[in-house]
Formats: sequence, C-alpha cells, structure tokens
Amino acid sequence: MNNVSIYGRLTKDPDIRVTRDNENFYVLFTIASKQGADKTSFIPCTAFGKTAEVIGDYFKKGSRIYAEGNLQSYEKDGKEKLGVNVSRVEFVDSKSEKAAAVGKEEKAEKNGDITYTEAEAAPDELPF
Repeated sequence: MNNVSIYGRLTKDPDIRVTRDNENFYVLFTIASKQGADKTSFIPCTAFGKTAEVIGDYFKKGSRIYAEGNLQSYEKDGKEKLGVNVSRVEFVDSKSEKAAAVGKEEKAEKNGDITYTEAEAAPDELPF
C-alpha cells in the first residue's frame, strides 16, 4: 500500500485551478511539517474534485491541516521529486481560529484585496 498521512500548516493560500476542459477543479498546495525540533519538511500536494474544492474554500496560508493520500513521484527541472496526491483532509484549527481567518478575509474582501483567478493546466503541468 502507498498511503501517506501528513500533519502541518499550509505555506501559502491554495492555488485553485481548472482543467483544460473546464469541468474539473484541482488545487496545488504545500504543507510544512515539523520533523523534530529543528527540521521542517515542505511537501508539495495536489487534490482533485470535491477535496480540491474543500481545500480551496476552507484552508488558507497558515491553516493547520491533516491530509491523507498517495505518494507520487514526478519530474521537475530534470530531477525526480516526490509529492502527495491528497484524497482526504481533516480540519485541525479550532472554530475560533477559523472565525478569525474568515474575519480577516471578509475585511480584505471589503478593501478589494482578494482576487480569484482560474488557470488552465495541461496534464504535463501537473506536478504528478
């Protein structure tokens, strides 16, 4: 079996994208996960469909996340890399932390600071 479980924080807001046929959503994000007192791993992740929508709608930079999925290898810049194709997530932040994040987002939205973009991705653009 090729199952991976990761607990950590998102390093930036999830990057929500739409496939070329404009029918499916996917999201790219990175989880920072501590390994001991002085080491942090940065794990590139991808999610599709409903999982992607949930991550895009409810997780932001700094959100704590628990993710499960499959380890995938892919090539980038001529080097083989590893990433996770996430199939399941759990919310880890408390309700008060989520409410604070939503309050910041609503304030930024009122100021016109939030923009949403859709990007088309060719299959060779996906990290795995």
